[in-house]
Amino acid sequence: MRGLCQQRRSKLDFSYWEKTTHQILSSPEPKTTYIIASPPGSGKSTWIEAFTTALAEQFRSRSELARALVGIVVVLQKVEDLNRLAEVLNQNTLKEDPNMIALQGWSISGQRQGFCMNTSVTQFEDCHPTTCPYAYRCELRTFGDRSLSVPIVGLTQERFSMLRSSDNLDKILFRLGEDGCLHPRRYLIFDEKFSLAQVDTLDKDCIDKASSEFTQLISKMAATDSNVRRLQQSLSYSIERPFQMLRGRLCVQDAHGRQDIQAGFCTFSSQENNEKHAYEKFRKLVMGQRREYATKSLRTAFAVMDRLYAGEQCLFSKTNGFAVTSIAPPQVQFGECQSVIFDATARVDMDYHSLEQVKFLTDKPKREMSYIRFHIYTAKELNVSKQAMDHPWKIEAFSQLIAELTQGNPGRIFVCTYKRHAETFAEALQGIMKPDEFERILLMPGCDRPTLPYFGGTNGSNAFSTAQTVFMLGYPRLDPRNYLIQTCAAYGQEQLAREIGTLTEEQLLSKSLEPLYSLRCVKSYVDHHLAARLEQEIYRCSLRNQATIGYANIYLFHPPRDVLHLLMERIQPERIIHKDVPDCVVVSKRAARKYNGGDTGFGRLSQFLSTWDGNSISSSILRERLGISHAVWKDLLADSRVKDLLKSYQVIRKGRGRSAVWYVRKATCA
Repeated sequence: MRGLCQQRRSKLDFSYWEKTTHQILSSPEPKTTYIIASPPGSGKSTWIEAFTTALAEQFRSRSELARALVGIVVVLQKVEDLNRLAEVLNQNTLKEDPNMIALQGWSISGQRQGFCMNTSVTQFEDCHPTTCPYAYRCELRTFGDRSLSVPIVGLTQERFSMLRSSDNLDKILFRLGEDGCLHPRRYLIFDEKFSLAQVDTLDKDCIDKASSEFTQLISKMAATDSNVRRLQQSLSYSIERPFQMLRGRLCVQDAHGRQDIQAGFCTFSSQENNEKHAYEKFRKLVMGQRREYATKSLRTAFAVMDRLYAGEQCLFSKTNGFAVTSIAPPQVQFGECQSVIFDATARVDMDYHSLEQVKFLTDKPKREMSYIRFHIYTAKELNVSKQAMDHPWKIEAFSQLIAELTQGNPGRIFVCTYKRHAETFAEALQGIMKPDEFERILLMPGCDRPTLPYFGGTNGSNAFSTAQTVFMLGYPRLDPRNYLIQTCAAYGQEQLAREIGTLTEEQLLSKSLEPLYSLRCVKSYVDHHLAARLEQEIYRCSLRNQATIGYANIYLFHPPRDVLHLLMERIQPERIIHKDVPDCVVVSKRAARKYNGGDTGFGRLSQFLSTWDGNSISSSILRERLGISHAVWKDLLADSRVKDLLKSYQVIRKGRGRSAVWYVRKATCA
């Protein structure tokens, strides 16, 4: 590890890593999972490379330690990192006798390594193993069998999940010994937290994707069109039909018609169970005789349908379209391997909540003295939720604010926002800031147009580690369905079911997500998850560098109170509170509202009414014609000036919401 640091001119706390390594190697009980919450930039990737390199030398020398360890498995996030590690470990080894094999399917990284010899294949979808002329000597197809004999096996988190869901993990968890017997490898090392619970979600998209995957079998597996047609018919009859029957049953009839229950737990009734025989026949065919037809989406559908037909309760949700989810309890121990998980935010999120035999290594590496300063803007006008950021004045306002706050302050700047605003934001900043000032803004690498870093796109990246100023322009939340799923996995099905049971029928039928988000376990999971993700993004900046000395200025805008409290506990920064709305934001908001001397919405509505013939028009059509967003329209109707305006034109509104109708009462002749 010291040698790697000298090569990379990096500075790490070797005593911390020495102690960590000693704890891992001296553990007497493989059933205990170690969680290493080393902060970003503390040297996790360097340790993994150093540790695997040292063990590769032990395996080569057939030392006593190597015999005791048998072998290890390393799970990384990116296939590029996996191949880079394999290249390092396989230096000076024969191709047929490597130290490490990196399991993978077709990828650009693998093609660069020479794994794919078919030059006509340029993407994963082009790889057709049964018809490829190079298939008989393709390395990618031999990796699985060869992995049984090598000391170190590497794979991505996605590949690990695939093997786990298909019960094929034994290929990596065991190594074939000289005695011809399989022996368990000692360590299973994850460079980041993986999906601890095995989750399978069945929805209409999953069914449609399974049907599309059947069509692809014609080219990939040389399947006949008639076979594919029969498979798709069985899919429709045996899976989609009972799925849609269940969907229709999870409703309540009231005075307004059939209303959807938004979330809860369900299983098949006798009505859906009438289709069980056809389903079992279809499943037996695909998972038995024609296992090559068991596509990824179909296996997901089978996992959920099996539980429903067994009479087990599954979580359902209609918050993002109807979906039924099967959730296995969280798992970190696999076979007889000892799991070692690196997770910087393990102590703040709730994913380990229900796990036993987990040991957190609480030591922290030493680092040079650095100072973190939080600038917290509390005004609601500066809310940066997804919905709030869709207001047309927000990007202009925040661009002006960033330009003002960074003017004259040295250092690089990390501005993180939502993907859909990343290009527009960069363009707005480029138009406002001087060229030399804009050059300090760190952009996403590899983009055709200037693009700000965005949530999801920065995962695992060190490209922003020179920034000393951070602007968090968003809350990296999951969608409602995923929050329910992750809460159920963390707290258990029984607790979530119990809390959902406390909701009234009116709350369960409400299109608003507030009743579900107000459940104690859901709110706790959401707050902790958001705090963990914000912390991860904050640490993309110079705080990753162990030798950083000086201030890191972090700007947060109207953060949720409980989330902020968790962040303050974790990071313990100096704190500066800004309660007033900055003048540049007030000016930008006011300027965006100008239209013919009035508010944008008000001016457009006023102009429409002045030329309207009074014939009936629905609220939804009127709003679209005026080009007003739903949020602005809602605020507009609550404005007292609009009420006076409608009264002056004798406008009548009948109904509520989108179906409301506007018209002018016509005068009648006596």
